[in-house]
Amino acid sequence: MSNKNPHMTTLPEQLWAGEHRVAEITNMSLAWLRKKRITGGGIPFSKMGRTVKYRLSDVQDYMEQRIVSSTSEYLSNKKIGASK
Repeated sequence: MSNKNPHMTTLPEQLWAGEHRVAEITNMSLAWLRKKRITGGGIPFSKMGRTVKYRLSDVQDYMEQRIVSSTSEYLSNKKIGASK
């Protein structure tokens, strides 16, 4: 008989990344990631004690939501977001 809890699953390490890895992936600074964790509007994260982890699927979603085809489209989206 197994002592394992059937409701617990093992999460593969590659599903989650620390802030340093996310900074590399997104080309954002650690300072930006840390600021957005305080002010909001950044990538969703999980915090356990001092450890901060980002789900890689959330990182990908965040980046995909910001895909634009021109700088004018980016600026237009930025203005719309600022007026909300």
